[in-house]
Amino acid sequence: AIAKASEPSPKVKVLWVELLASATEYLCAGQLIDIDAENRVGDKSDLERLCMLKTAALFEVAVLAPAALVELSAEELAGLTRFARELGLLFQVTDDLDDLAQKTGNEHNYAQVLGEEAAIERADRAIEAINESLKQFGEQGLFLRELANSVRKRVGT
Repeated sequence: AIAKASEPSPKVKVLWVELLASATEYLCAGQLIDIDAENRVGDKSDLERLCMLKTAALFEVAVLAPAALVELSAEELAGLTRFARELGLLFQVTDDLDDLAQKTGNEHNYAQVLGEEAAIERADRAIEAINESLKQFGEQGLFLRELANSVRKRVGT
């Protein structure tokens, strides 16, 4: 539901600060892992953790901050959180696949570590998880599903 713009409540403002603080903490932790990975080739679990700490954390703030303006159930918030995390991961995987196609990027990315085919499969699993997380929203989740599909179609289709 889109409401008229008004001053956010103190509760919403506190939530925004918490979201930004959490994302900043995750970004710093992710950056430490990223720097450490420059000296070694990581594995799939390193990549997932790195992505969740960096890219997915930013997507989570971008989705949950505006969602705080409306009253959502715990189940709806959980669905949007999963959507945001999987969208962040999907974005990272497709970006890594694009880097592979362009012969740019580093060796510590999904396409390099998993291989192109496995990275494409991971992108497809992210789409499945996104669709599942948005089921509860019915038609109201259509824009978010289309957004995810447009990210997925960037490469590897």
